[in-house]
Amino acid sequence: MNTLHTVTVVSTQDDEGNPLEPDVTFYCHGYRASKCHVYPDGLGDWDEETDAPRVEHDDCWAFDWFDNDAHVYDGPDADKTGDYGLPIINRSGPIELDYDGNGPVWRWIENVA
Repeated sequence: MNTLHTVTVVSTQDDEGNPLEPDVTFYCHGYRASKCHVYPDGLGDWDEETDAPRVEHDDCWAFDWFDNDAHVYDGPDADKTGDYGLPIINRSGPIELDYDGNGPVWRWIENVA
């Protein structure tokens, strides 16, 4: 199982017990030659089938998406998410990461061996 990517979610509440927007931190444990760091230069649209030349980058392709809250949680409890699209939890661990054409979609990896 690939555990190259991890996420930490920290949920808090206001003084009245209402959930606040969770703090989500994305980590990529790869390096410049990792598959997730090798993608086309430029700001245009690209996917796995593009003919654009791929180059190594310092950051994982998903970093800016998470940094700008443009990711989507798609775990088995996604139907129980609050106003912020995440379950109200405090959790850190490895994730599966995909791109759905609009941005990163992720879910926790359970039972990492």
